[in-house]
Amino acid sequence: MKHKYTHLLFDLDNTLWDFNSNAQTTLLELYSTYAIKQYVNGFDVFMDAFSPVNKELWRMYLKGKLQKTELNLERFKRPLNAIGCFDELVIRNMAQTYLEILPTQTGLMPGALEVIQNLHSTYQLHIVSNGMKVEQYKKMTNSGLLPYFTKVFVSDQLGVAKPHVYFFDYVVKSLHATKNQCCVIGDSLEADIKGAQKAGIDAVYYNPMRKEHAEVVEEREVAELSELMEFFR
Repeated sequence: MKHKYTHLLFDLDNTLWDFNSNAQTTLLELYSTYAIKQYVNGFDVFMDAFSPVNKELWRMYLKGKLQKTELNLERFKRPLNAIGCFDELVIRNMAQTYLEILPTQTGLMPGALEVIQNLHSTYQLHIVSNGMKVEQYKKMTNSGLLPYFTKVFVSDQLGVAKPHVYFFDYVVKSLHATKNQCCVIGDSLEADIKGAQKAGIDAVYYNPMRKEHAEVVEEREVAELSELMEFFR
């Protein structure tokens, strides 16, 4: 399928960089380092306490209801308190160590590097990410992604997050492009797909788990990143 695009705007976490696997590897290391097993019967129990709290706090952060420092601390304090750990030093050290270790992980989504290398020869590639600037750059550097991207746009730096229309408008303006020349690729229907659509930009939904949904994305949905090479050929 031939396209008019000149700029491809990729989400980072769980679109190219395997956030879920990298985060679990990091948390498993922290679980061992800080002897969290004395409070729970297994790592899975700790994850059951951590995951929903982390997701809720991220939602609050992206809506501007929580500061970055609060997010970093509370996502450990709340679940650890819930399983009986009230040691403030342990909580603060885990929160800090998590930020230090997570961006060093290098796991990518299947086919991510090959696809990026292929598309890089034809399109200008950019990152559009909800996250924290320093951590996102480290992820890209350590995983080998950074050299393939012309510009990186992160919500922490812009002061507004996807799916806010201003985020996408700012990106397009910064690229000196038109919206018709841009296409967003991401794994979040809300942040990436709906956000792009509201801003008047085309989008491709990356849905590796083939989650059922009621959104109209027509033919613009892929289950494997390798499909993008055919889509954008």
